[in-house]
Amino acid sequence: MEENKKGKRFLTIDKIIKTKNGKMKILVILGAIGMLIILFSDIFVGTKQQEVAADEITSEYKYMSSDELERKIRETVESIEGVGRAKVLITYSGSSTKVYAVQKDEETETVTNGEGEKKEEKKRSSEEYVMVENGSGKKNALKIYESEPEIKGVVVVCTGGGKAGIEAKVVNAVTVALGISSAKVFVAELAK
Repeated sequence: MEENKKGKRFLTIDKIIKTKNGKMKILVILGAIGMLIILFSDIFVGTKQQEVAADEITSEYKYMSSDELERKIRETVESIEGVGRAKVLITYSGSSTKVYAVQKDEETETVTNGEGEKKEEKKRSSEEYVMVENGSGKKNALKIYESEPEIKGVVVVCTGGGKAGIEAKVVNAVTVALGISSAKVFVAELAK
């Protein structure tokens, strides 16, 4: 052991390595550091993969009907290890909104008396949907915007849903797939 300027004793790494217990301590410390590096690399890589998956899946689910979406989520949940049978219910706030292109025509007619003074003004306006013809010759209104209803909540009832680890996996799968908060997902054990 050496002394520092204040007179306190401390061990240097070369002194620790020379002792039998010291070699073991160094190996344990290096092993722990290696495990921490592996653990953190999995966490950060897993997060990036989840973000990419969320974008891909959310865009895939965006234009599905409610029944199709529930079926897809059920199939996804049933494919999680530890989950058997599952039932899924998705609730929405409002409904989808569709906005169609409209052509507006406005006419103003001014009636004057014989002396050129304005006597009365008449306004007429009309609105018509802009129609487009599809490949088969059928005419449809031109849709310029469609919004899907917001997901209010998701209930997943599944075998294994009462176990904390499985519940967490199910919540993660649903939140990533639908791009919603975990506060909107409830998981419960399926009755036998």
